[in-house]
Amino acid sequence: MLIADPDLNGNGVADALEVDTDADGILDCVDTDDDGDGVLDELDDDANGDGIPDLLSKDTDGDGIIDYAGMFSISGIESLEY
Repeated sequence: MLIADPDLNGNGVADALEVDTDADGILDCVDTDDDGDGVLDELDDDANGDGIPDLLSKDTDGDGIIDYAGMFSISGIESLEY
């Protein structure tokens, strides 16, 4: 199975290898808005696609269990909810 690396900005460089995703001259490692959409990266991340930024979401993986409630299993052994 061949899986193509996405190139969302169409510049010919796979996103996984991109150093300046939005081509604004600021390297992604220090850019506060990597994709250039005007929304700060910390507010732009939405892991489950529900439209609520992960920073503000109570259920970042969308499994219906609030993150802090899902941090422990039934056995009481600590686990990560995401």
